[in-house]
Order: sequence, then structure tokens, then C-alpha cells
Amino acid sequence: MTPAADALAGRVVLLTGAHGGLGEAAARACAAAGATVVLLGRRVPKLNRVYDAIEAAGGPTPAIYPLDLEGAGPTDYEQLAETIERECGRLDGILHAAADFKGLMSLAGSAPEDLLRAIHVNLTAPLLLTRACLPLLSQREDASVVFVLDDLDRLGRAHWGGYGLAKHALADLPVGGTTPLSSGSFVSYEVIRKEKAINPDVMPLMIVLTDGAGNVSLMTNASPNEEAYKIAKMIKEDDIRTVTINMEHAAFDQGLAAKLADHLGGPCYSLAQLRAETLLETVRQAIDR
Repeated sequence: MTPAADALAGRVVLLTGAHGGLGEAAARACAAAGATVVLLGRRVPKLNRVYDAIEAAGGPTPAIYPLDLEGAGPTDYEQLAETIERECGRLDGILHAAADFKGLMSLAGSAPEDLLRAIHVNLTAPLLLTRACLPLLSQREDASVVFVLDDLDRLGRAHWGGYGLAKHALADLPVGGTTPLSSGSFVSYEVIRKEKAINPDVMPLMIVLTDGAGNVSLMTNASPNEEAYKIAKMIKEDDIRTVTINMEHAAFDQGLAAKLADHLGGPCYSLAQLRAETLLETVRQAIDR
């Protein structure tokens, strides 16, 4: 499926391994959809080739950031994030397409440096880079980080070495936000609405634990948060009382949970505000209002 020409208009996407087969294809596709792409890789002539191809196709002017993941450390990734913020003003997504694979080899036949390099380039380097960019990514309500995996059944066989180990570790990486905000809100609304129809005397209270950031739209063409706000309005108009608990860390709080609470028509509390002695009173106030 070919994305619309403006699907990523105004977005900034960082691609590692941007001169490789997958990285180049992804960079050109993102640029064709309107994104400004930051091309990261260790071979400048090949990055220049991708740059020229994107410009020739009429995409937004890309940026080149030469960096060898094998030798880069935390300070290098912090400098990368600072440069993107200074030169591009934002970061909406990262695609980790860089890979290191020297071929099938037994553990006994693998040089220690090859094993360590494969684990670093395929696992620890992407994680360190992502960590450095988190403050910048957290400024966007729908930022994404994509790690490229491989066939785990195949990698579970012998001789895949550090590459196979790294890809299995990435597959087991804990992630959040797998339930879309609008979907969870709508399902909760439907459950309460049906219960009210069966038992008109019930006084439902919906407690919403969220950071307020929508991650995908399911039922409309609106943005994830706009869709969530529409559903919140339905909940409010049906006189369903709500209490929103902001799960976002204070350092990254963008006020999205409070904005959702406004649309729901109920209060919003941080975790620090909800001490044991005040929790019961909070619920009572929500029911009595």
C-alpha cells in the first residue's frame, strides 16, 4: 500500500542504516509521504546517494548524520538528539534499520569482537540511541519507534550468534501503549451504557488511568487524540462520572491527561496526589457531584 503524499507532511523521521537496502527503501518512502528524513549511517558516499535520490524525487530536503554505531557511545547519541532538535525542531519517529551480520558461524568459531559487535550494533546501540531521543520524542503526541526484527523461528536455530541473540532480545522488549486510548474508552463507555440500561439505578464511576496520549485512530479519520476527545464528550453527555489519574512521569507530562479529563468533565489527579487517605474522598466527591 502506498501512503498518501502528505501522510507524513511536517514530520521528522530518523532512520539508522539509511544507506542499506531496507533503510534506503524506508527513507525514500517516508520522504515520498512528506517527511523530512534524517539519514544516519557510517558510509557518507552511500548516504549522499540516498540524499540525491530523495531530492530528485521531489521530497523534502533530507539531512545526513554520519555515525558509526559500533564506536558510538551515550555522549554521541545525546549530541545526535541535540542536533536534531536544533536543526529540525522536532522528532516524530525512529526506524532502526541498521544491522550487523557477518554470516552463520558456530560460537566456538566466532571471534569475541565479532560477537560483541553484533550484540552492540543490533541491540544496545539502538536502545541507547532511543533513550537519548526520548525527551525529544515525548514532545509529540503520536511519536513512534520501530525496531526491525527477523524470523525468530529461524534465528532460534544454531549458528546465528550475536545477531540472533540481539533480535530475540528486541522481540522481548517490554513496550507500552498497545491498547489505543479511543478503543479502551469506547469499550468502557459501551459496557457502562448497557449496564445503565439494565439497571437504571446504578451510579457508574469510570476511573481512567492514562497518560492521555492517543496512539492510533480506529473509527474515524481524526487524529488519535481528537477521536479520544469525541468519545470523552459522549461519556460526559451520558452523565457518566469520571476520575482521570495521570500516569505520566512529571518530567514528561504534556498535560494530555488533564486535557482528556476536561473533555470527560471530571477531575484529574497525579499519582502523587492520590495518597491512601485521600483516595476514598476523591471517589466520594466524584459520585456526589
